[in-house]
Amino acid sequence: MLKVMMPYSDKDVEHIWAGNIELKDDKIHATVGNVPKNVTYVKFGQRIEFEQDQISDWMYYRDGKIVGNFTMRPLLARMPPDEATHYRAMLAEP
Repeated sequence: MLKVMMPYSDKDVEHIWAGNIELKDDKIHATVGNVPKNVTYVKFGQRIEFEQDQISDWMYYRDGKIVGNFTMRPLLARMPPDEATHYRAMLAEP
């Protein structure tokens, strides 16, 4: 999966997960993998096209654990302890 920066105003972007990735004609195509909160021009399950400089994170599963997803790791310190423990158990060591 790739996390993609999608602008929704002149100054703001939302980071949206997208999977089923393919490179076609020097463009990256993927399927939106979560419901956007602020971006209204794409929907869950929609195919999108974006540039490499819009990628803000990546992740994949190896042996049932998440590799990557670096944008979530700093958030663990602010989560309730039970929630943080749950997500830490899902992560592979960096």
